[in-house]
Amino acid sequence: MRCPNCNTENENHYRYCYYCGQQLDEDAIRQTAKEDISADTAKESYDIYINQQEPTEHPIRRSRKSRRKDDRALTMLIRVCIVIIIVSILAFAGFIIYDKFIKNRFPSHDLIHDIDITADYSVMQDTIDDIPVHKLKIETDTGERVFVLGQTVEVKDGVAEVIIEDSKLLSLEGEELEGGGVKVSLEVVISADGAKDRKDRVSFDVSLRPAPLKMIHPKTEEYVTDSDSLTISMEVLPKSNITINGDNFSDLVTQDGKFEKSFDLIERPEREFEIVVSTDKFSDRIHRIKVVKDDNDSNNILKIHEKQPIKTSEQWVKITGITEPNAELKVSGAELNPDFTIDENGNFTIYVKTANIGYTLCTLAASVDDGRSSSMDIALERPTTEAEYTSRAWEFTYDEIVDDPQLHNGQIFLLNGSVKEIVSLDDKQVFILDVSQDDSTEKLVYVEYWGNTNIKEGQNLRIFGNRWGNKDDIPRILTQFVYIAS
Repeated sequence: MRCPNCNTENENHYRYCYYCGQQLDEDAIRQTAKEDISADTAKESYDIYINQQEPTEHPIRRSRKSRRKDDRALTMLIRVCIVIIIVSILAFAGFIIYDKFIKNRFPSHDLIHDIDITADYSVMQDTIDDIPVHKLKIETDTGERVFVLGQTVEVKDGVAEVIIEDSKLLSLEGEELEGGGVKVSLEVVISADGAKDRKDRVSFDVSLRPAPLKMIHPKTEEYVTDSDSLTISMEVLPKSNITINGDNFSDLVTQDGKFEKSFDLIERPEREFEIVVSTDKFSDRIHRIKVVKDDNDSNNILKIHEKQPIKTSEQWVKITGITEPNAELKVSGAELNPDFTIDENGNFTIYVKTANIGYTLCTLAASVDDGRSSSMDIALERPTTEAEYTSRAWEFTYDEIVDDPQLHNGQIFLLNGSVKEIVSLDDKQVFILDVSQDDSTEKLVYVEYWGNTNIKEGQNLRIFGNRWGNKDDIPRILTQFVYIAS
């Protein structure tokens, strides 16, 4: 039976079109049934079928359900694809995390190769930023990292250096040493990728070190001076405590660790000084100095009363002193007025001529018939203005002057150099100046300075001064005009 609406072939007994739902012509249904079966049978079959069926929209609903099933399948397919993509991303991220962070920390036993880590150890003590430390040096060809006391140090070019403060080492358990300190034993672990960790124990002694002390003046433990006072100058660590002969002078320590203190030698021409320096994390350092005044020497037969340099505005300078009553006096380096006498007690008054502005250096000598003799250098000063003095300065030709102690004596020179060493800080400051222009060779000058500028080792100075011979085979300069160069 064909549908008149969509021309779809239907079963003969269908009342409605299977495809579009159009009601079929009942007369046509009956005619068709008559052709296929007997009329009675067809009528009976038709009536039965008609009685059983009711009008319905079922074919239309079946078509709609088919379309919904197609939509559900497409949605399900999309969801499956999304899940696959998310799982793939998570898997890739997990692989990256494992490879970068977990793999090296927890290597599989299957990946550990049979590699031996070599190691050589050495220990040395040092001071860094005023803190006592020990340096543990590890040399290894195959190690990559070193673990010591919670520190991790990377190996670079086959070497790792671990720095440990002494205060931390002294806090560890260990065998106590005589005089303070402890013998420590440290566990050292060296690791490398693809190798088993190497574990060693390194043992060494950690002793309390004496507090740092650098004596500027005097440098020797026995010191002889012709001055009536002694200046003790030294460098210590900032915040150090200093006692001298039991008296506390810690308040004189500057923020950069400089210390300077003067002591009178008039009433006690021979003295001993005990210096104790106490510094945190160090043991106390004790330093002793014995000082003797030069005129306390029983063999000395010459002494003058004036304090040097002896100043005068005249050409002739008056000098008084005491010697043996029968002594003979001589002056070199300056002209001596021969009209002088020595009384029965050895007191004398002499006059010496100064030929130069600034400083004149002469030597006064006394001798007696029994062979005893004494001599001393005397500095004479004719005051002048700074402008006049500096305007007369010559260029200092070191090589020429050092070879001839008498060349240009009394002449004013200009020198530029750095302080190499402090010799004395008593009545005058005496220091060694290096005037070389490069580091290839030293050109040293002995400088005696009467002035207020505080001279320190390493300073760069600009000096105007009179040349007077050599001292210890290097040129000697007397000056009052010293400037700190930038």
